Amino acid sequence: MNSTGIRSLLVIFGFALISFEGNCQKAKTHVLTTDEAKLVKKDAATMFTTGDYAGALLSYKDLVKSAPDNVDYNYKLGYCYLETSSDKKAALPYLEKACKSPAAKKEWSYQLGLAYMYNEKFDEAIKAFTDFRDSKQKLSKEMTSPDRLIEMCGNGKSLIASPVNVTFTNLGKTINTPFEEYNPFVSADGKQLIFTSRRKGNVGGFIADLGIYTADIYSSIWRDTIWTKAKGAGGMVNTEWDEETVGYSATGDLVFIYFDNAEFYGDVGASMLKGKMWQRPAMMPTNLNSKSFEGGVTLSLDGTTMIFSSDVKGGLGESDLYMMKKGTNGEWSTATSLGNTINTKYAEDSPNLSLDGKSLYFASQGWNSMGGFDIFRSEWNESTSSWSEPKNIGYPLNDVDDNNFISFTGDGKTAYISTVRPGGFGDKDIYKVEFADDTNHPFTAFISGVVSSSTGGKTEITKVTVENKETGKITLFAPTSAFTDFVLPVVPGKYTLHVEGYNFEAYNEELTIEAENPPKEIVHNVTVKTTK
Repeated sequence: MNSTGIRSLLVIFGFALISFEGNCQKAKTHVLTTDEAKLVKKDAATMFTTGDYAGALLSYKDLVKSAPDNVDYNYKLGYCYLETSSDKKAALPYLEKACKSPAAKKEWSYQLGLAYMYNEKFDEAIKAFTDFRDSKQKLSKEMTSPDRLIEMCGNGKSLIASPVNVTFTNLGKTINTPFEEYNPFVSADGKQLIFTSRRKGNVGGFIADLGIYTADIYSSIWRDTIWTKAKGAGGMVNTEWDEETVGYSATGDLVFIYFDNAEFYGDVGASMLKGKMWQRPAMMPTNLNSKSFEGGVTLSLDGTTMIFSSDVKGGLGESDLYMMKKGTNGEWSTATSLGNTINTKYAEDSPNLSLDGKSLYFASQGWNSMGGFDIFRSEWNESTSSWSEPKNIGYPLNDVDDNNFISFTGDGKTAYISTVRPGGFGDKDIYKVEFADDTNHPFTAFISGVVSSSTGGKTEITKVTVENKETGKITLFAPTSAFTDFVLPVVPGKYTLHVEGYNFEAYNEELTIEAENPPKEIVHNVTVKTTK
């Protein structure tokens, strides 16, 4: 909210009546006098025009309470709900009321259609979008074409008719707040969580013109049966600007960070975990970072393949997914597009590889999205060296709102997402998602462990491999930092486990992985002999 709006609201309501909690919109409403309404109307219009929809929403709620039949107030209150992330469904009654009035403008049917979509009333939404299209109204750059929205409504009807069998669990008050928590990532063993939050108390404070707090990165550890209280990533990472999680390593020792500051706008860096401290981020190679916007990043377990999103010129759509390979000399190749197998004329973002590298999850506004970004999965075909046509991961994992990152534990049975659901804390919360079966999503067995010294000294692994003795296939784990943990995907069979590192003798062990249904994590710790 701008300073003018704050001043008028304080004069009118007094401090006790202002109860702004981010995008939660829990402020008390107040029946305005005629003079008060004039002041609030002026400030509301200013905030609405400048894009401070969170602030404008509070004012229009009071204006609607004071003048319930005012068409303009109802329309703008509904519009504000659509432009905030916490309660888009609440827009519907206000937009319905406004659009039924003889004074309604033809272009309002667009927002009415969106409100119907968010309430999953797809037939009504299709009618509203058809009315908008037939009125020949001009589309702004930010607006999706009515034909595409009608197509998305059809997708939504199909996806809701065949829901995925999953359960959602809110991570609770140690992780979530009344503000926005998003972009969650979990380590393969499910014991470390890192995410972004726009909560009160962040380093950069409150952005008055936008009505939100700056974005900081937080992390938590799974201890006993709960997630510990989330802590900020520290002064090496969080600044007065925006920092957002956009990728994470399987062992939880490397996080990719999107920067939005004066020095690095729209670029990605990486921070290493040393002990309990996240280190100052290093910027990614120029092969990835450009003058364009770069978003999500995912790194394969062996550290040789990187997939990222970018809106660099020459792509198929608004933003595309690209891949780089690391050569034997340690240098990254030139980025190449994943092509129209993955990319569309719309936007693709938020890539995340599964532990075994066989599944690529990403967000797209194209394909059969049911609204905004949906999450899709594509499978790698080794025989053709190509990705399969993406498949929507289904409802209710996807809904009409934007759905971006999804992060899985190593076995694929549990995932973490950010969404708005009934009973949440306010804005987007982080949820654990448990899959009942592998019908729509593959499960994976994996072996994990810690390398310890026989003398109790420090060990630093450089490479861990498992070789399938039947097929000869070698799976490599290349740690991103001086970590003692390792994690490797496996299928049932006989293997040779090989561990290399500093200050200890190379380690070899024969292992047999039994078939399990469903597959699971196999914890196998290793003790090595230290060298002098």
